[in-house]
Amino acid sequence: MQRRLQKASDEKGITLIKYRTPYFLNSPQDLDEYFEQYPTYFQIHFYVHQRQKRNRLLEQDDKSIGGGYLLVAFTAGNQVVKIPVDNTDSYSIVSLDAPLNRPDGLLLSKDGKQLIVVNNAGGGEGKVLSFMSNDKWASGILSSSFSTGPVFPTTATSNGKEVFVLYAYLNRRPVGQSVFTIQEVPLNDTRPSEI
Repeated sequence: MQRRLQKASDEKGITLIKYRTPYFLNSPQDLDEYFEQYPTYFQIHFYVHQRQKRNRLLEQDDKSIGGGYLLVAFTAGNQVVKIPVDNTDSYSIVSLDAPLNRPDGLLLSKDGKQLIVVNNAGGGEGKVLSFMSNDKWASGILSSSFSTGPVFPTTATSNGKEVFVLYAYLNRRPVGQSVFTIQEVPLNDTRPSEI
């Protein structure tokens, strides 16, 4: 896509200006540096590399918090996938007791027992679901949910107590909307005290 845009702009004499966006954690330069070091892309390796680079969700020995696995939203399959960091070929699908609709952002609690799943529904009725697990995410039980409306929620974060979700409005970009909202999500009291 980038090459087609550049070619078309060159043909028309248009100068392209690229701006950093808050929607991506990595800059194009970050990705260039990664691919210079690792020319073959494996999603699990990229996730581990990002955690190590940013010192996020890691124990002191560079193992993932939560027992050495990653939880990943598989949007096309409407699933959460559990991937062991030390054996990435041995992934499993987390058995959830409530359906997902285009899961996107995930937020795991500090104790690894609560998972917030942001469902963007492709721009339809989005939902934020909170699941609890006592079996290291072989399965999860829905503890609460919140309907966002058609705001295209994409990711979640926390200040340690409350959960906040990015309402990206990606479904409204074609009609000119360029703002986003960070919204506190009211989940019921079944969640742990610290996210």
